[in-house]
Formats: sequence, C-alpha cells, structure tokens
Amino acid sequence: MFILMCFILFSCNNINKKREINILPKPLLIEQKSGDFHLNKNIKIAFNGDEKILEIIKYFNNSIDSLTGYKLKYEKIISENSRKKHILFKIIKDNFLGKEGYYLNVDKHTIKITANDYAGLFYGVQSLLQLMPPEKKFKNEIPIPCVKIKDKPVYSWRGMHLDVSRHFFPKEFIKKYIDII
Repeated sequence: MFILMCFILFSCNNINKKREINILPKPLLIEQKSGDFHLNKNIKIAFNGDEKILEIIKYFNNSIDSLTGYKLKYEKIISENSRKKHILFKIIKDNFLGKEGYYLNVDKHTIKITANDYAGLFYGVQSLLQLMPPEKKFKNEIPIPCVKIKDKPVYSWRGMHLDVSRHFFPKEFIKKYIDII
C-alpha cells in the first residue's frame, strides 16, 4: 500500500512541471513564465520597418506554413497597444544588444521580437522557432511557452580552426572550408 501511494504522489508531481526550454546557442537570459501563446491562423504579424524586415517575416511565415499549412497575414504597426493577439517585429535602439542581439518576449497575448538590427530579428526568429514543440505537423494551433529571452553574442567575431601543420588536406577541401567560414 505504501509503495502504491508513493507511486501516485510522484506521478502527480510531474503533471505541473513546465516544459524545459532548450535553445542553441544558449541565450544569456531565459525567464520562463506560466502559460502558452497559441499560434493559429487568426494571428497577425505587425512590424515597423522596411523590406528587410519583410524578408525575415516571410522566412518565419514559410516556417509556419511548413508546420501548419497556413501563412499568417502581416501589416505595418498601427498601434502597439492592440488587444488582439499578434506577433510584433520591431527595430529599437538599445546599446546593450549590439547588432546581433535581441529581446524575445512571449506572453499569452503577444510575441514580441525587438532588436537593433535585422540580424538580431533573424536570430530572435531562430529562437522562436526552437520554442515550438518538435512535432512535425499541427492541425489548428501551435503552443509556444511563455518566456522572456535576452540574448546577444558573447564575442563580436566567429571563427574556425584548421590545423594544416599536422594534417594535410587536398586543395578542394581547403577551398570548401574557406567557403563555409
């Protein structure tokens, strides 16, 4: 009887656990909140900016289309204080973020991606896509956990190392390696 009661208590304990947030590369700050944003075909995308933001939105929309079979409508920002559910892409001025940093804030009514530059918005979209459940197809809506993320690259440069003094490589490999960099 005691073993049965322990089993019931421990199994009930796992019911209220939040889904673990795994984003690569790991952001500087992840603050998980309770609840989910439910992405469906009635959600609109709002943005401030020009054609470069539209390219990022189209990329995001194509990713949503491959998961759900529908594309979201988008429009320029009229009012940020809208009571309707929406996704907001916004260019801001924040000295902390640099060019590639971003803020991603997901609550039950809005998803807000803000950055200083288009690269930051793109990386915010990458993190948002990683928040979505790993299932292949969704019928009506995609649950996205409510979360607050602040991220920027630790270093302003990226690099790769090729040790040609101990290992010899063909010329074609070296050229391909340089292209990848």
